[in-house]
Amino acid sequence: MKRGVMLIAAIGFLALGFWGCESSSEPSGGSGTPVYYPLNVGNWWKYVSVEVDSTGTEKPGTQMTDSSVVIGTTQLAGKQAAIMVSYDSTGVAVDTSYLFADATTVWAYLGTDTLGLGGVGTNVKLDWIKIADFQVNQWDVVTVDINDTVDFQQGSRLIFKSLKLSGKNLGTQTVTVAGQTYQAVLIEITGTVEMSIDFGFGQQDVKAKIVQRTWYAQGVGPVQAEDRTELDMGIAQQFLGGSNRKLLKYSVTL
Repeated sequence: MKRGVMLIAAIGFLALGFWGCESSSEPSGGSGTPVYYPLNVGNWWKYVSVEVDSTGTEKPGTQMTDSSVVIGTTQLAGKQAAIMVSYDSTGVAVDTSYLFADATTVWAYLGTDTLGLGGVGTNVKLDWIKIADFQVNQWDVVTVDINDTVDFQQGSRLIFKSLKLSGKNLGTQTVTVAGQTYQAVLIEITGTVEMSIDFGFGQQDVKAKIVQRTWYAQGVGPVQAEDRTELDMGIAQQFLGGSNRKLLKYSVTL
């Protein structure tokens, strides 16, 4: 997700790496209505991802597999958080995330995260944010006034103004990945960072926008995801990158 513009690294939790077993698995154990993201200790998911261009066409040579596993729990800012470690295709741990899910929502703990452009960044305190809601059509995730100025390129300054994250529940769709068909709820998270570049003789407004869509299957978790990032400088838009991810294998208990 970091392609020149770093919006919120934890918007997408499907950048996952290698985790042990290679067999597909159906949810097992438990009773009642399962959550859309089962986060019991030991649950794991393996995905394949590719980078895409502005038309959604796969870029050759960009396919990779990665996975993640819930390794434990911890009490964090009022919630019992699942500790999820992500691995790259070589089995190296690359990230640790903190998640909470119940029958109607999924939350991510971001604490203080970094927004950036061109290697220059600012810190924003976010704590817990709701990244999925399976009962409402739309919701405001967070809106933060930043108002921070940092040195940028060639004597210019970058002015971070605001961050807004919003969510939409786009309903249930049929999704087929790795030969299995799921009824999955499509959740869309949109992140927008308002900025300006001060050149000393004038300012240029800049808007960085990322849209991430994730398909959640009840009792399984995310089965498919896509993200697109673009930069809007008023007179022109620049596509910064995108990716598609699909579930390969998983093993969960409820």
